[in-house]
Amino acid sequence: MNVVVLLTDGEDTDADGIGLDPLLTTLRSEQASGEPVPVITIAYGDSSGAQPLVAISEATGGASY
Repeated sequence: MNVVVLLTDGEDTDADGIGLDPLLTTLRSEQASGEPVPVITIAYGDSSGAQPLVAISEATGGASY
């Protein structure tokens, strides 16, 4: 089993990056592929964007801290 651990301040500073909704759609479809990879998100800092990280973890069957 593979697992991704994502440690971040949660701030989205990439204006050209994928948005949250398309990311969640992609993650959910990958999850349904039969080889799921849970994403465990760890937010740090006073201004951490925890809500999107929780959504990412939930979409993959992971956890958020």
